[in-house]
Amino acid sequence: MGQTLLVEQIRDGETLARAIAEDGIDVQAAFWMADDETSMPLLHIVSDDVLRLGPAPTYDAIIRVLRRMDKPFWVRFDEITLLAPSRLLAQDVLERLSRNPGPLPLRGGGEYLGGEYVNQFFIYPSTVLAH
Repeated sequence: MGQTLLVEQIRDGETLARAIAEDGIDVQAAFWMADDETSMPLLHIVSDDVLRLGPAPTYDAIIRVLRRMDKPFWVRFDEITLLAPSRLLAQDVLERLSRNPGPLPLRGGGEYLGGEYVNQFFIYPSTVLAH
């Protein structure tokens, strides 16, 4: 049985995604996902900066943002995964967001997302990242 995504994780994931975008890091999408392998929810950030700057500098920028967050904060660094927009998982999430442009998040589970079976997912609406 996998872990359930907590309300605090959802709230702080949104806070982090906004703060990362406000810091100038490209954030095209942000979503929690627990796959069949780990079943632990991970916060995925879709960013062009993974290709433009490289993963290490992008993670370093996220660490700097994380250090500024008020404690307690329910997102740990080891729960964050960066994805280039060209990855199949990222493309599926971006396509779902384009079909659902409203202010409501997309939730689901027990289905395939980007070719991967997922136990649960929570995709933040595009409006969360709009400045």
